[in-house]
Amino acid sequence: MVSMILVGFKGCGKSTVGRALANLLGWEFYDTDKRVEKQFHELDGSSLSCREICALHGEDKFRFFEQVAVQSILPQSPAIIATGGGTIISQSCIDHLKKLGKMVYLDCGWQALEHRFESGPTPSFVPKKSPMPALKELYVRRKPIYHDIADYEVSVEGKTVDNIVNEIMENIKQARV
Repeated sequence: MVSMILVGFKGCGKSTVGRALANLLGWEFYDTDKRVEKQFHELDGSSLSCREICALHGEDKFRFFEQVAVQSILPQSPAIIATGGGTIISQSCIDHLKKLGKMVYLDCGWQALEHRFESGPTPSFVPKKSPMPALKELYVRRKPIYHDIADYEVSVEGKTVDNIVNEIMENIKQARV
């Protein structure tokens, strides 16, 4: 059995689905964003969110910490790994994660994501005054990458967490055969 790595755009539910899936399977759960925050805290002493790290120190420094966090994931048994939405822009992150298991793309349409963004914070690296055009451009640019690296794709739009987890479980069962 191999690990399952959840990829997809910000807001598609990778962390929520990942925790539920790990609990169901009894597997370890890794959240790359939480690992970035922990590593930054250990180095800097401050407790900043990924959003705050990026805003205060820039996207390049955040991506450096993200790469270190991803490379530090070396599970001894199958695990569920939820990645940050931009993890896939680093080929070294993709290569490392591919060695660990199967990539599952949680696909969510732009309109559903846009609705989610309107009710929550947007990434710090998009303009605060008018973030939606920049987010949409990023979504359009990243979508083919998610598709290309995925071993499985699961549409999350209009589904409950349980529905999504069940669909991923079916992919796991089929992979065993």
